[in-house]
Amino acid sequence: MDLHKKKGHSAEVAKKSVNELQDKLFNSNDGFIQYQALLILFEMKKKDNMASLKLLYQLTQKKLHSAIVKCQVMRLIKKSLFENTAIDQKTARLFLSFIESKLNKEEESVQFEAAKTLCELYEVYGAVIDVEPPFQVLTMLASQSSKPVNKYAALRVMNRIAS
Repeated sequence: MDLHKKKGHSAEVAKKSVNELQDKLFNSNDGFIQYQALLILFEMKKKDNMASLKLLYQLTQKKLHSAIVKCQVMRLIKKSLFENTAIDQKTARLFLSFIESKLNKEEESVQFEAAKTLCELYEVYGAVIDVEPPFQVLTMLASQSSKPVNKYAALRVMNRIAS
C-alpha cells in the first residue's frame, strides 16, 4: 500500500518526527544534534506562532550545552519579538531575561550574540531595555578578546549604537 493512500499516516509520521526531534533537542548532549533539531523544529513550526513561542519558552527553561544553540535561540527570540506583535509582556520579559543572562559567564561568541541582540532590540523597544550591560560586554570584547574577529564585530555593533 502506498503511503500517500493510507489516510492519517502522514500526520502520524509528522507527529512522530516532531517528537523525535524534540527528544534530540532537549535530551542530547551533542551540540550539533541539538542545533540541527532546533533548526528543523523551528522551520516546521514557523507558521504557528504559538507553537514557536512555546518551543522558545521551553528552550529558555532548559540548560543548553552548545554555544551555537544558545546563539541560535537568541536569534530566534529576536526574530519572534520583531515579527510577532501578539507576544505578551510577561513572555517578552522572560525572553529578554534569558538573553541578559547570557551576557556573563559564557563563551565569547554567546556573550557577543547576547549583546548584539539586546542592542538591536533596544533600537525597537527603547527604554524597556537597558543598553549599558550589553555595551560593557562589547567594550570588554573589543579591548580584551584574543580573537581579532570578536574585536572587530564588537566595534561594528558599538559603532552602530553610537550612530
